Amino acid sequence: TNPNAGKKMAFSEFIKQNTGSYKCTVDQDINGSITAGTTYVSDGMIRGEYNTKVQNMNVDTTFIIRDGYSYSFTSLSPTMGFKVKITEPKEGEVTTATSGSYSFNAEKIGDYNCEPWTLDASKFTVPTNITFKEL
Repeated sequence: TNPNAGKKMAFSEFIKQNTGSYKCTVDQDINGSITAGTTYVSDGMIRGEYNTKVQNMNVDTTFIIRDGYSYSFTSLSPTMGFKVKITEPKEGEVTTATSGSYSFNAEKIGDYNCEPWTLDASKFTVPTNITFKEL
């Protein structure tokens, strides 16, 4: 018998496949911070919309990865965000630093469910009402 039968591939591997457009619900638990949300994937672009419960607070975090940069912003500072040039990740890693309290690491995604999605290009448009500070 195959011990991996029926087991999904790691989310980071799913993202790297880069075929088609998908909408994925994801859940992760990093050091007791529970994060749940939606990740959109299309043609190498990624958008994440997550809610994280940290120390009895709910923080909404959004990030967009496109054109070699990661753009991120949170509900704690809705008019300010961060822009980070993406360096080549180590093998098997898709990471981007954001506010220091939140980072997206596809390796840490626990449960996820993806379905084909009709591309909505606006999901990957960087907001113009937010000032992004380059890190």
